[in-house]
Parts: sequence; structure tokens; C-alpha cells
Amino acid sequence: MLFADGADNYRARQQVQERVAQAEIPADARPGLGPLASVIGEIYRYTLESRTMPLVELKALQDLVLEREFRSVPGVVDVVSWGGGIKQYEITLDPARLHAYNLTLKQVFDAVGANNANAGGSYVRDGQYALIVRGIGLVNGLDDIRDIVVAARRGTPIRVGDIGEVGIGHAIRLGVLGRDHDDDLVQGIVLMRNGENPGVVTPGVRQKLAELRPLLPTGVELRPYYSRDRLVRTTVTTVMRNLVEGAALVILLLSLFLYNIRAAAIVALTIPLSLLFAFVFMDLRGVPANLLSLGAIDFGIIVAGAVIMTESILRRLSETKATGAAVVREVEGAALDVARRSPSPSSSS
Repeated sequence: MLFADGADNYRARQQVQERVAQAEIPADARPGLGPLASVIGEIYRYTLESRTMPLVELKALQDLVLEREFRSVPGVVDVVSWGGGIKQYEITLDPARLHAYNLTLKQVFDAVGANNANAGGSYVRDGQYALIVRGIGLVNGLDDIRDIVVAARRGTPIRVGDIGEVGIGHAIRLGVLGRDHDDDLVQGIVLMRNGENPGVVTPGVRQKLAELRPLLPTGVELRPYYSRDRLVRTTVTTVMRNLVEGAALVILLLSLFLYNIRAAAIVALTIPLSLLFAFVFMDLRGVPANLLSLGAIDFGIIVAGAVIMTESILRRLSETKATGAAVVREVEGAALDVARRSPSPSSSS
């Protein structure tokens, strides 16, 4: 869904949620809204690499640990993970053993699901305190799954390991992430919330990264390869270099062709004044200085109009040799000669 410019994002998203809740959809479908991020919300990218840990383990580390940590940074709305494979425990059942023990698949599914949960057990009083009793039943590894009891025959328990094999695999993969000479990697993309300042969010991500590095397992390396602050610094440096070089070239060329230093200086001044005018209105309208807004500044358009206007005025004044009050009229006439005009209805086709 695309919202109109100027719409309140939170109010619009609330209206969408209300209508989604009223929609008639299948019982197993769970619609949800994507993160409140813009098309230029990617501010940080990194890869997880290891020579000792399998890709599914790296993906699990990314999904279960790093993703949650980066989401806690103020201004970060989501972390998108790519590559590897979603880790899952797989039970390969033997149909002959199932038939021999007179078991069904549903019995196995129910037993595994029921044995992978914690349970509360009331509490025990200790003076003015109460100690909560809790039964830990979450599966921690393959052996725990093998030991799950599915049924009992004449007092003998039948475990999952008795009717099948248990292993670690991954869900169906819909794509592969490659970078440089590596054909399969795990990547994380940090998304900034719409309207946030990347100059504030990106340092927060870097600080969180410094806190997470010592906590990574041995042999696992987190390698950043894209950061918005570096790109913004490069863009701003390019803008300033074009500003200085453009002004110098304009002064040099106009001085050679028009033989008028004052006219060349006037044209050169249009560059910083145009940028100042644009930045003032960007600030008033709340338009951030991102890659799109900075990239839309065209020095050729800024300089071209000023050069044409100045050349027309100088040519008019040199021809008429006007003095005094007549100079203003001649300058106005020269400007109108080259000014952009809207086509009249009679001339339009």
C-alpha cells in the first residue's frame, strides 16, 4: 500500500490494521504490516562469516541473537536477514517401525509439541517471599528429541529415537546470497525507521556492534561492508568539491570569454546562494538531506541559467551603451529576452 505524501504514517497504518482485522481470510493466514521504513531506509549491511560453524548455525545466530540486539537501537525499525538457511530439527520416521508399534504421525507430532514447552508449578512459600516453581521442558538438542516418549506398551516407553532418525537441517531455501568470491553467506540489513536521522541512528548501530563483537562465538566474524554515514560523507564531499570547482571554472571561463570579472563573480555567487535557498526550504519542509535530495541538485542547471542571463545582459548593454536610469530598463529587457515563458494557448498544439 502506498500512502499519499504528507499522510500521518501511524494513523494510516492503524486504519490498515483495523481493516485487515475485519477481512475474511483463512484461519491459518496471519497478515501483518511491514516495518515503517522507507525505500532508502537501509543504513547498515554486514555479513557473518566462519570457517568452523555451518551456515544454518550462523543464520540461527543472526535470527535469534543479532537481529534482536540491533532492533533495540533507537531509530532501528527492523533487521532483514539473508542467506544461509532457517535451522530446523528434522525427524525422519520409519514407516515399518510406526506400523510395528501401532503408532500414527499425529501421535508423534503431538508428543514432540507437548514435550517442547515450559510449565508453571505454583510456588513455595519461604517466609515473606514466594519461590516460583517452573518445569523446564524446552528442547536443547538432538538427544532431547530422541528421548521424547511417544507412547508406552506394557510399561515400556516408545521414544522418538526408537521409530526414526533425528537430525539438523534447514527449511526450503528460496534464494542464495553471494558477495565477491563467496557463493553462500549470511547477511544482515539494518533498516532505519521512516523520518529518523541517519546521522544519529548509524552511530548507535556502530556502538551496538562494538558491544556484540566480544560476545560472538569463537571463529565467527562480523564484517560490515556498507554504512550510510560513509556514503553521506562521500556525497557531501562531492557536493562541496563540485561547488568549489564549479565556481572556479565559471569565473575562469567567463573572464576569458566575456572579459568581465564582475559578471563572472555574479554567476559564481549563484551556486552557493541557490544551495542555501534550497537547504533553507528543505529544512522548513522537513526534507532530509539524503542521497535522493542531494543527488537532485544539478550544478549544470544552476549555472546554465545564470550564464545565459548574464551574457544576454552584457550583450544588451554593450550594444545600447545605456547609462543612468536606462541601464535598469535594458537589464530588464535583456532578462525578459531569455527568460522562460509559458506557451500561450494560441501557440500550443
